[in-house]
Amino acid sequence: MSSTQEDIFWETIEILNSQEVLDNLILIGSWAEYIYQAANYYEGFRSNFRTMDLDFLIPNLRRPSKKVDLCAIMERHNFLTIQRPSDGLTKFSCGEGPLEIEFIARELGSGQTEPYKVESLGIKVEGLRHLNILSANTTLSLVRSYYISVPIPPAYVLHKLMINERRGIKKEKDLFAVENLLGFIRRSDTELSKLKEIFDSLTKKEKVMVVTTCKKNLIKLFD
Repeated sequence: MSSTQEDIFWETIEILNSQEVLDNLILIGSWAEYIYQAANYYEGFRSNFRTMDLDFLIPNLRRPSKKVDLCAIMERHNFLTIQRPSDGLTKFSCGEGPLEIEFIARELGSGQTEPYKVESLGIKVEGLRHLNILSANTTLSLVRSYYISVPIPPAYVLHKLMINERRGIKKEKDLFAVENLLGFIRRSDTELSKLKEIFDSLTKKEKVMVVTTCKKNLIKLFD
């Protein structure tokens, strides 16, 4: 991870925090691993992720309650607003810089083809399935005076296993992250019990997705 990436990450966190938006978001994706390391979630854990994607889950589309013109605010800080012409899906970037910032929602019900509109932020976001596991299992980490919500590692690992087949060129990177975190999870009876508890809470389909990925890649989840 370059220092430029790290600087942009913390600038983004500061913007969201200053606008009282950060409390309503969950940092998901590989940047959560950066927070695990920075917060010393597991003693000795080191993240080796490389990513240009900075993803935030909005667990409740009705939050924040106050209106924030996120596009205007980001642009004042020299970020670019990228809106897909076909449907208005909104992302942010630093020109041709090293990070693309995206906000994501949980796919609701039978789903929809259009992005979900976040009225309070003035943006449209993509809805994805299988995110309940992340929104239901979070921890607040205090890093650099910011409280950042991230999925707990057992939930993070199971989600990575669940979606691995659709990850394309990111499959191997995700599996490396899974194996790295599993090594620390297995050292703690409490963490291992949480891993089993969350696995048991998954739907039948989600369990099959996790087990299939484990078998295909010779990953021992609980042993």
